[in-house]
Amino acid sequence: MKKIITIFIIIIVAGFYKNAAAQENIDSLKNICSQKDQHDTIRIRACLDVAEQVYHTAIDSAIHYVYQALKISGSIQNSKSLTNEKKETLKADIFYTLSKIYLYEGIMDSSEFYGEKAIQLYTDYKKESNIAKTLMVVGCVYDYQAKNKEAVSYYNKAQELFDRLNDTSGIALVLNNLGAMYYGQGDTMVAIDYLERGVVLAKKLKRYDKLMWSVNNLGNIYMKKKNYQKALALFRETLEIDKHLDSREGLAYTLKNLGNYYLELNQLDSALYYHRKDLELYTTLKGESGIALANTNVGKTYLKMKNYRLAKDYGETAYNITKNLNLTIRTYEVAELLKDVYRKTGEYEKAIHFTDVWIQLKDSMNNVDSERAILRQRMQYEYSKKEAITNEKHKQELKLADEREEKQQILTTAIAGGLTLVVVFLIFVFNRLRITKKQKLLIEEQKQEVETAHSELELKNQEIMDSITYAKRIQSAILPPDKMVKKYLHDFFILYKPKDIVAGDFYWLETVSSLE
Repeated sequence: MKKIITIFIIIIVAGFYKNAAAQENIDSLKNICSQKDQHDTIRIRACLDVAEQVYHTAIDSAIHYVYQALKISGSIQNSKSLTNEKKETLKADIFYTLSKIYLYEGIMDSSEFYGEKAIQLYTDYKKESNIAKTLMVVGCVYDYQAKNKEAVSYYNKAQELFDRLNDTSGIALVLNNLGAMYYGQGDTMVAIDYLERGVVLAKKLKRYDKLMWSVNNLGNIYMKKKNYQKALALFRETLEIDKHLDSREGLAYTLKNLGNYYLELNQLDSALYYHRKDLELYTTLKGESGIALANTNVGKTYLKMKNYRLAKDYGETAYNITKNLNLTIRTYEVAELLKDVYRKTGEYEKAIHFTDVWIQLKDSMNNVDSERAILRQRMQYEYSKKEAITNEKHKQELKLADEREEKQQILTTAIAGGLTLVVVFLIFVFNRLRITKKQKLLIEEQKQEVETAHSELELKNQEIMDSITYAKRIQSAILPPDKMVKKYLHDFFILYKPKDIVAGDFYWLETVSSLE
């Protein structure tokens, strides 16, 4: 407990220094708002920034600056330098900020009114991210009024847009709000599922502002399940987150949960300490809904301590706040306290009155039709989501099938083309082989013919040579030897003189000469 108190002091001190730095920035923005020489759009943005930063601590100032922004936006309607889309979007931003501020203040009718106007303008220009954020605000309005059917409807619409925009931060916020609401309806398992999914997303994104609420709400569930060790561990975790964020609003919510934790364990001094600190912090923040709840919790603690006078004082203070703000849940909580307090003090008429109020509100919050509507919407959303996933998966499968078919077609064409080329090549090779074979056979035939002709020629040549040899032998056998012929011819020509040779004998002379 000492550690928790130390963290609480650190956050308060850090908040003081943080507020000093923030005040300087706010003063600068206020100066821009009042400078008429600045462009009107810049002045509007500055006014909205001031309102966003101060509405937790100075609600009246925040409303003043939003209305100042609204006034400036009215003066630019005839401006030709801005498009209609720009003008209407600026106006929608103003309505959205007003809706948030009135939600925080607990003026639900005004919050719903301006939220719906903002949604309409954003829808006209298809500003889906802005539509989703505003749906969340209006969903919270219905949630606080225990209009569960409407709240779930708005939360689901917001989640559909966040899903489409892949805005995981927005999805984490929706999961937290739905988880808290289902927890309020007693649907613990669904609540845990939503909240744990929100925690996983917030941790993944390091969105500690979203994480803080989801972890706190999980702690509440585990406390109701009487898993006190787990609950305390989660509340301590949120204190560390509050310290990291320097969040006084987050700290106030954690202090409330710690007070309820110790009240559940009947450790009344600790419970009173945390609830009173929670009330002090919410009073500083000027959050009417938080102030009402803190007064109720302090009253419940005094009731358990049997200090009925103080229990009644805090309960009546809480009731006076809630009945003026149309906060159904807060009225239900304080009515439960006052019916028990007045019974203890013997004020039976008031006890009966608040018992009737409590029963009426309980019935309206937990009626069967409402539960069925919530279940139907949840199932419808889950079905739509699964159907969307299935359709997307089917589209992906069709796309993959088309791609596979296209690849198969290309592959088939390529294979067919390849086979065609192979067939053509084989036909070409076969044809060349056939021609080569024919040529080879022709060459073999020609070679055989040549060899046959050669053999015949050799045979004939041999026959001729044999004939010549035979003739030569016959000639050699018949004729005298060459030497003898030469000798006789030589002697002949020596014996006879040339004068004795007549012209007709010239042939013989040549013959003799050739023989020589």
